[in-house]
Amino acid sequence: MRRFLVLTTAFVFAGISFAQQTQSGSSQGQYPIGGGKKYKEWWCSQNWEKCKQMKLEDLSAKKECLEKSQSYEAYKECEFLRKHGHRLR
Repeated sequence: MRRFLVLTTAFVFAGISFAQQTQSGSSQGQYPIGGGKKYKEWWCSQNWEKCKQMKLEDLSAKKECLEKSQSYEAYKECEFLRKHGHRLR
């Protein structure tokens, strides 16, 4: 019974979090951080101009990493910091 209560509570909170993310992401035009590929595709279909802008920014950042890196390891490090650097601070 206790396990059922814990699982139910977890699903309720997960549902609330997902609903808030979906609601705020679509209303403010923010690119979805979590979610699967299908959700991101749906978001892009609903927010095409913002999605296109963000994808172009991502491409230019990748190009910058490629141009300034002297080795494959340096490129991978640049890509890692570009993607996850905000989490390391």
